[in-house]
Amino acid sequence: MVFDCLIRWIHFHAFLNFNQIWIEFIMKKRINIVTNSLLLFVFSASLFAQIPAEDIEKIKSAFPAKATVQNQSPRKILVFTRTEGYRHKSIPHGVQMVKMLGEITGAFSIEHSEDYQVFAKDNLQKFDAVFFLNPTGINLGGQKFGENLLQFVKDGKGFIGIHSATDNFDKWPEAAEMIGGRFAGHPWNSSGTWAVKLDESEHPLCAAFEGNGFKINDEIYRIDKPFSREKSRVLLSLEMDDKVTAGAKGIRHSDIDMPIAWVRTFGKGRVFYSSFGHNNHIYWNEKLIRHFLAGIQYALGDLPADDFPSVEKCLATVATYKYGQDRSHLTELNRFIRVSAGDKAALLRLEKQFIELLKNKNTPLAAQQYICDRLSMMGTNASVKILAKLLQEKEASEFARFALERIPGEKSSEALRKSVKKLHDDSQIGMITSLGIRRDEKAVNLLSKFVLGKDEKVATAAARALGEIGSNLAIGSLTNAKTKTKNPVRANIVDALLNAADRQLQNGNKSTAAAIYRSLNAEGETRSIRSAAARGSILAASGNEAELLIKILNDDDPSLHKAAFSAIRSLPAQTDLQAVVEVLKKSPDAVKIPLLASLAFHKQPAITAAAMGYAEHENPAVKKAALLALQKVGVPSSVELLANEISLNNSFSADAKSSLYLMRGEDIDQAVLAAIPMAEAKIKVELLKSVVERGIRESGAVVLAAMEDENPRVRLQAARVLQVVGQPEILPQLIALLQKSEIQSVRSALEKTVIAVAKRSQNSEQTNDLLLQALQSAESTNSAAALMKTIAELGQEKSLPVLTGYLGSNNSDLGSAAIQALGVWPDSQPASSLFKIANSKKKSSHQILALRSYAQLKSRENPALVQGLETDFSRAMNLAANLNEQKRVLAALANVPSIGALKLAQSYTNNLEMKTDAEFAMVTISERALAENPPFIAKKLTHLSAETGNEAVREKAAKILKTIKGLDHHIIKWQVKGPFVNDKVDIFLHPFQPETSAASDSGWQTIPALTDDEDPWRIDIRDFIGGANRVAYLRTAIDVAEGKKYRLEMGSDDGVRAWINGELVHSNNIKRGVNPGSDVVEIKLEKGRNTILLKINQGGGGWGACTRILNLDGSKVDNLNVVPW
Repeated sequence: MVFDCLIRWIHFHAFLNFNQIWIEFIMKKRINIVTNSLLLFVFSASLFAQIPAEDIEKIKSAFPAKATVQNQSPRKILVFTRTEGYRHKSIPHGVQMVKMLGEITGAFSIEHSEDYQVFAKDNLQKFDAVFFLNPTGINLGGQKFGENLLQFVKDGKGFIGIHSATDNFDKWPEAAEMIGGRFAGHPWNSSGTWAVKLDESEHPLCAAFEGNGFKINDEIYRIDKPFSREKSRVLLSLEMDDKVTAGAKGIRHSDIDMPIAWVRTFGKGRVFYSSFGHNNHIYWNEKLIRHFLAGIQYALGDLPADDFPSVEKCLATVATYKYGQDRSHLTELNRFIRVSAGDKAALLRLEKQFIELLKNKNTPLAAQQYICDRLSMMGTNASVKILAKLLQEKEASEFARFALERIPGEKSSEALRKSVKKLHDDSQIGMITSLGIRRDEKAVNLLSKFVLGKDEKVATAAARALGEIGSNLAIGSLTNAKTKTKNPVRANIVDALLNAADRQLQNGNKSTAAAIYRSLNAEGETRSIRSAAARGSILAASGNEAELLIKILNDDDPSLHKAAFSAIRSLPAQTDLQAVVEVLKKSPDAVKIPLLASLAFHKQPAITAAAMGYAEHENPAVKKAALLALQKVGVPSSVELLANEISLNNSFSADAKSSLYLMRGEDIDQAVLAAIPMAEAKIKVELLKSVVERGIRESGAVVLAAMEDENPRVRLQAARVLQVVGQPEILPQLIALLQKSEIQSVRSALEKTVIAVAKRSQNSEQTNDLLLQALQSAESTNSAAALMKTIAELGQEKSLPVLTGYLGSNNSDLGSAAIQALGVWPDSQPASSLFKIANSKKKSSHQILALRSYAQLKSRENPALVQGLETDFSRAMNLAANLNEQKRVLAALANVPSIGALKLAQSYTNNLEMKTDAEFAMVTISERALAENPPFIAKKLTHLSAETGNEAVREKAAKILKTIKGLDHHIIKWQVKGPFVNDKVDIFLHPFQPETSAASDSGWQTIPALTDDEDPWRIDIRDFIGGANRVAYLRTAIDVAEGKKYRLEMGSDDGVRAWINGELVHSNNIKRGVNPGSDVVEIKLEKGRNTILLKINQGGGGWGACTRILNLDGSKVDNLNVVPW
C-alpha cells in the first residue's frame, strides 16, 4: 500500500523541475537505499521533463534500427551523473539518449542514479557496466565505495565514460588509471568546430564514420597523464593539421597528440571513453550515437573489438613489417616517441621492446632498419649489446652502426672499436667513419695503425676520422703518418690535418691551429693546400692579421691572393684593416677588384673612404667594384654620389642603383629623405625611386612635398611613390592635388595614387565621402573627370547614384566623364544605364562613349557566372554607330574566354570590313578559352585557317592547333587545393578535408594550364604550390552526352587517388614522373554532369598530373565538355 502510494506520488511529481539544491538535499539525507533509489527515479523523470519534445524526437530519429551486435543475455547499466563541480546542461539529453537507445535496440537497460550508495558492493552486482555520463568532481576514492567500483571492473565488468567522466580523478589516481587519463582543460571550446581524425578507421567502434575524418561542434578535452598510447587503444583524436583546430586559443606546444576516444582493459574488464558530449546536439548525432552504442556494447562484452594498446598494436606491426607495406602504424609510433620526449620511463619501456624485437631472428630486415633508426634517436646503453651483435650481420650492420654512432656514451664507442677490428672492406670503413663522427679519443691509437696499413681505402678513412677527432693526440698521429706515407694516402692525411686545424680554431685553440697551418704552407705541398693553410694562418693569427695579409698579398702566387680575400671576409668585425687599405692603393687593378669586394665585408671608415674614392676610378672594372662595395660599407654621404651616378643613365647606373637600394641603416634612409628637397630634378627622381625600393615608410611628408615641385617628372615619380608609401591621413592633400593637376600623365598617376591610398583606409566610407565632397566642389571638368574615375574605381555602393546622376547633366563634358568613369566600375551594375544611353534614339557623342563603357564592363564579367553575356555583346554590335565602334566592341569581346564568345566572333568573319578583326578576336578567344572545349575550338580554328587570307591569323591558329593536338584529349581545366602536410600519418591514405564529408568550396584556386610547351597536357602543381612531402587535390566537372562506362587514363607524379562523383575508383601510391596513361581504370559516368577529384602525392622533385577520358575502345569521346564546378 505504502509502496503504491509512493509510486503514484512519483508519477504525479514527475513533471517537476528539481533544482540542484533539492538534489543535494536528497543526497545528503542518508535514506535507505530503496527509498533513495525511488527518489532518484523521481529525479530522473524530472530530468526527462526538462527536455523539449522536439529534442526527444531528434534523439529518437537518430537511433539505428538495431544493436551493433545481438547480446546473448539481458544487460543492465548503471548510469551515474552526480556533479560536485560544474554541471553540464546536456546531462538530461545524455541520459535520455542512453535510456532510449537501450530500449529501442534491445541492447541493454539502464538504472540512473546520483547517489553514492549505488556503489555498495551488493548493489553493483546486478549491473554489467557502470556509465559515467558527465559527472564532475566526484571522489568515490574518498568514499568506502571507490574500491568497489575498481574491483567491479577488474573482475570483468565494463566501464563507460562520456566527456567529463575524466574530470573526477585529481584525488583518485587509481580511478584515473582505470579510465586512462585526466581532464586538463579545453582550449577546444563548445562554440568552436574542430577537426577529428580516425586513428583506427577499420576498428568496429569507428565503423559509423565510414573511414572519413570529420568536423564537429563540441567541447573537446585536453587529456593529461596517466594517458598513454602504451596503455590505451586510441580510436579518434584531434586533427592537429587543421589550422583552426591547431590555432585554438590556449593551446600548448605540447598539444601534439590529443586523444578523443579510446578503449582499454583494466584487469579483466573493458573501458570505453569518448570526449564528446558537452553540447545537446551531440546526443542526436547519428554517427556519434552509433559510435557510443558500439563502445557501450564493447564495454558490456558483447562486441568483440581489438583493445590491444596503440603502442602494442604498432609494435606488433613493426614486428612483421617489410619493405613496401603500409607505414601508418610506424608513423603513429614515431608520433608517440615525439610526444614522449619528456617521459624517460616510457621511452625506456619502448626501447626494451625494440631490443626484444631485434633479438628475434624472425624480425624482417625492414623492421630492423626502422628500429635501429628509432634507437639512433632514443637509444641508451641498454641497446648497445644487441646493436653490437647486429654489427656482425652483413645485412643489418649498417643500420646498427648508424644507431650506435648517435647513441651517447662510452659503451657505444667501445662497441664500435671492438667491431672495427673484426670487420673488413666497406663495413670496416663505415665503423672507422663512425668513430670519427663520434670524435672518440680512445680510438686514436687504433686508427693510427690503420693509417699506416696497406689498405689505401682503410688508411684514407682512418686519416679522415683522425681529422674529425682533431685532438692533440690525433694531430700527433697524423703528423707522424704524414712523413711515413705516400700519395694518395698522404694527401688525405694532409686534408685531415687541415680539418683538425679548423676544429682547433673553432674551439679557440689558435696557437695549435696556427702551428698546423704553418707546417702545411710550405714548399712541396700542393697549391690548394698552401692556399687553405695560408687562409687558416690569417684566421688563427693573434693581432698580426694585417701583417700576414700584406705578406700574402705581396706574394706573386694568385692562389695565395684568393686565400687572403677569403680570409678577409671571415675575419672578426673589429679587425683593424687600415694597413691592408694602404696595400689596396698600391695594388694593380687585378688585385684591387677582388680586394675591394672582400674589404666590403668590414664597414670601417678607411674602407668606406677608399670605396667612395674608387667610385670615380678611370678603370671601369675598378669603378664597378667600388660602387658595389658601397652596398655594404656605404654611409649617408654615399647617397648623393650614388643617386648622381644613377641619373647619368650609363653602364654604371645599375650597380649604383643596386647599392643605393640595398645600403642598410636608418641613417641611410634619413640621408635619402634629407637629400630629396635640395637635389636637382634628375637626381630627385632617382632618390624618390629609392624610397620605394628601400621601403622607407615614414616618407610621406617628404614625398608629398615633392608633389609641389615645378618639374613634372618629379611630380609624376612622387605620385608613383605615394601609391606605395602614402597613408590615408594624406588623402585630403592628394585629392586637392588631383583636382588641380593639369598634366594628363601626372593626373592619371594621382588617380591611381588616391585609389591605392584609399584602399588602405580602415574607413572606406569616410574616404569615399571625401571624394564625393571634392567632386561637388570641382572647379574644372578635368578635375571632375579625374575624381569620377577614382570614385568609380573604388566602387562604393553609395557612389553609383551620384555618378549615374551626372549622366543627365546639362554639362555635356561632365556627362561624358561620368560615362567613361562608369566603364571602370568593378561590377556590371551600371551596364543598364550605359546601355540605355547607347540605345537612345537621339544621336550624340554620349552614345558612342556609353557603348564603349558598356562593352568594357561586359568584357570583365565571368562567362561561367553570367548568363547571356554573348547576347549582350550582340546587342552592343547592333548599336555601334559605325565600323570603328563595331571594331571596338569586337576588341572587347576578345577578352571574354567562352565558347559563346568564339561563336559570336566567328559570325562577323563574313563581313569583309570586319573580317580581319573578327579573325583576330577568334584566335584570341580560342587561346583564352582553350581549356573549356579543345575539340570544338580545334574545329573552329581548322576552318578559320582554311578560310583566312591573313598570315598572322593563320600562324596564331596553327600554334593553338598544335597545342590542342599535343593535349591528346586530356582535360586541362582544373581547380587545386593544398598543400596538405602531416608527418604523423600516411598522407597518401589520410583523408584530408577535400575528400571528407566536411569538404567545402573555399580555398580552391584555378591552376594555370598550358604551362609546358612540350607537354601541354601536364598540370604542374610544383610550380603553383611547391614543396615536398605533401599532397594536393585537383577537381573538375565534365558533361557527357551518354551515361555509360568509360576509360579513365591518368598519369601522376607521384601517387594518385581518384574519385568519380564522390566514389573512390582508383588508388596507386607510387614514385614516378607524369606520363599519360600510366594508370587506366574503367569508370561509370552519368549522363550530364559528373565530378572528378584527384589526390596527388608529392615526395620530392616534380609534382603534377594528367587525365583524360576515352571510350572503352580508346577512341575519343564526342561531346565531352568541361563545365563549371
